[in-house]
Amino acid sequence: MDVRPGYRQTEAGVIPEEWEVASISSLLVAPIQNGLFNEPSRKGRGCKLINVIDLYGSFPVETTGLERFAANKDELSRFAVRNGDMFFTRSSLTADGIAMCNVYEGDGEDPIVFDCHIIRVRPNTTRVEPLFLARSCGSRAARRYLVVNAKTTTMTTIDQSVIARLTVAVPPLPEQRAI
Repeated sequence: MDVRPGYRQTEAGVIPEEWEVASISSLLVAPIQNGLFNEPSRKGRGCKLINVIDLYGSFPVETTGLERFAANKDELSRFAVRNGDMFFTRSSLTADGIAMCNVYEGDGEDPIVFDCHIIRVRPNTTRVEPLFLARSCGSRAARRYLVVNAKTTTMTTIDQSVIARLTVAVPPLPEQRAI
């Protein structure tokens, strides 16, 4: 396949020469993490909780109507949601629902934690814009990779390692912001 001058063929597709290709794991500032166990007896009070269903709604995640969850101090610390955090569905009844990606944009005034059926990644904002990366993870090529590498039994699940290995095209930050 001929590639136009100024472009190159990569595992992430044909991209401009000045863009890089990087795995998700190389673009993070914290380890990939599953959320906290959502005990029904602790629902209805406490901090806000991002659930799987919240990832399928608006982009970025809409937080005004989030369910409440009584997280303890340790859980608030370990599972705290920060501006720019990205989330993937960890399990789904169908393969096409697996690893759906969304991002949180907020000021952190109201504490928020995330459910155990969600995987969080925390992008390094000196290298990548979270909104750009989240959109990249929703691209046709990324979705194909994630669905093909999911495990299906009675439910479809995805491992952190599959998300970590996903490769994306990464333009310079100013171009990410423009896109």
